[in-house]
Amino acid sequence: MQHERGECAHSRALVCLFAVLFLGIAITTNHRHAAAGDAFVQFTRGDCNVDGSVSIVDAIGIVNYLFSDEVFEIDCLDSADVNDDELLNLADAIYLLTYLFNDGSAIAEPTAECGNDETASSLLSCNSFALCAGSPPNPLPVVDDGGWTVFEPTPNTLVIYVSSSEGDDSNDGLSPESPKATISAGYDELRDGYPDWLLLKRGDEWEESIPDWEKSGESEVAPMLVSSYGDTGDRPMLKTGNDQAFMVINGNNLPVLRHIAIVGLHCYAHTRDPNHPDFSVPAGNVSGFFVLHEVEDLLIEDCLVEYYGQGITITGENAGHFDVRLRRCVVLDSYSTDSNAEGAFFGTTHGLTIEECIFDHNGWNDDVVGAVPNIFRHSIYVYGNCSDVAARRNIILRSASHGAQLRAGGAFDDNLLIQNSIGIAFWDYGTVHGNVILESKDISPSLPRAVGIWLQEANSTGIMCDQNIIANDIGAEWGNAITVRSEIATGVDTLVIDNNTIYAHKGSLQLRGFNFTDLTVSDNLLQNPIGEWELVDAEQALNTTNFTFEENVYYSNAPADEWFIMEWVDYSFDDWTLLASETDPVEQEVEFEDPTRTVVDYQQSIGGEVSEDAFFAEVRLQSKHYWRAEYSITNLLDYFRAGFALVTDLGPDPPGAVASDAP
Repeated sequence: MQHERGECAHSRALVCLFAVLFLGIAITTNHRHAAAGDAFVQFTRGDCNVDGSVSIVDAIGIVNYLFSDEVFEIDCLDSADVNDDELLNLADAIYLLTYLFNDGSAIAEPTAECGNDETASSLLSCNSFALCAGSPPNPLPVVDDGGWTVFEPTPNTLVIYVSSSEGDDSNDGLSPESPKATISAGYDELRDGYPDWLLLKRGDEWEESIPDWEKSGESEVAPMLVSSYGDTGDRPMLKTGNDQAFMVINGNNLPVLRHIAIVGLHCYAHTRDPNHPDFSVPAGNVSGFFVLHEVEDLLIEDCLVEYYGQGITITGENAGHFDVRLRRCVVLDSYSTDSNAEGAFFGTTHGLTIEECIFDHNGWNDDVVGAVPNIFRHSIYVYGNCSDVAARRNIILRSASHGAQLRAGGAFDDNLLIQNSIGIAFWDYGTVHGNVILESKDISPSLPRAVGIWLQEANSTGIMCDQNIIANDIGAEWGNAITVRSEIATGVDTLVIDNNTIYAHKGSLQLRGFNFTDLTVSDNLLQNPIGEWELVDAEQALNTTNFTFEENVYYSNAPADEWFIMEWVDYSFDDWTLLASETDPVEQEVEFEDPTRTVVDYQQSIGGEVSEDAFFAEVRLQSKHYWRAEYSITNLLDYFRAGFALVTDLGPDPPGAVASDAP
């Protein structure tokens, strides 16, 4: 990320550049060493300040990075490697100025469109590039065949063992045979800036939090690690009551903390659990993980976090956080009696990945007075000041309100959402792709919702909503599979709703507001064989300048003249074809293989206990040491997608979401 610089710094850079380019003065410097490159993050070369253009400002940025006395960051070094020689030095700035002002050689690809660095032996890193929506924001982690991040000690690694059942703080903690007893004693042994490990014994419990965190690891490939040891037992449990389990706070004049991994812990707010004998009505809104001070390269993996007000809170001021990954965690039963509550909340975070996690029953608790569902209580909330967000392949169940609210946009792909009031609310550019959203519900009797996908104006320029399955809502009164809201000045621009399958929803597609630019709705299956509900409800007349409808397949059990609503008036299929100027619409009821599949059906299909409660209970048990493929996102997506395999022949390239071949 490029920071603003004073006039003096810009002047020095300009003098340097033009002296070299036009006067031939030799200025040399050693290029900075960069970490191993990432060929997976997309970027555009030359735009190192990520402002959407290539200009002299980028050349100044390169020189400031190389020569400035102060820290000047470029988050994607590949973008500054203008000549693509896998070195970052003054030659890149000269090359760029020659290109801009002296008809020099073209900048190496990718330029006009986002792309990857195809150089075989890339030596430069690219942590994120905000303008390339949907590309992985961070280097892909090294994982084993089971999908778990691999950690290897280095010659510099000091391993400290801690056991509440076998340890003593007078021990050196250097082996499983001589562990420390308390987490705080183990933490004290860790060395700032080293790849040290703090390992807690599996099956042990502590009524203790990890001390306020103030230490960094060595590098991306050698982080400081907090994890577990032992061959048996559950995750080590931190029973923290109404306190945080892990906290990084401001106020200590800390530098940016880097390269930290927290893996395989059970963070349990036991006094907030109504089923625990020590339960007391909670005060405040404590988080399991609370990260406020700036952190770069933070991994939280395979952690079980339950009964906090907010399971995970990562937010902050100033530049914020970079490269944060939440992987395969299980976040349960977050609730509050007097404020917002989320399974996970993120603010001022750049390069955020949430993948293969399980969120269940977050935002509410029937057994605690005041912990009721409302519009501010969710499973995932990503604030609009975040960037480079990717939430993929998560299982999100029974949220009070939103399964996920991504005000920052990004990529929300291949997730399974069941019994959320709003599956996904998406407020910025990016992709909503391949999700399966089932049984959307109301927040409460007085707050009807039952919405699958909510696309909202903010900076909503360039959203692709495609290949989603949205089906079988259970709201009492109304709901919409996809609702698009364009009710304030920013509007919705360049939105494509393509190849989605919508089935048995109390409303399929709703368009609200009047500030639309370039909305395309194409090749979707809008099928409502149950109940008398409209297929499209548009608040305004649809003109061919701002709206394109083409080749959608429609069917409703409603009276023939009530399939569509435009400007609050009902219309038939034939009327709609004329009013919306739709190209090649199809009026046909489509038969699917088994579109009403539920989690109870799934339990029966795998030979498990045949009940909804049993399904939710089993999903919650997933962990690295108790991983069942039956409850993995892969198998669950396959099963529910297979229910929407087409029985009706719609040709060689049928519309609607691609169904799985699974049984």
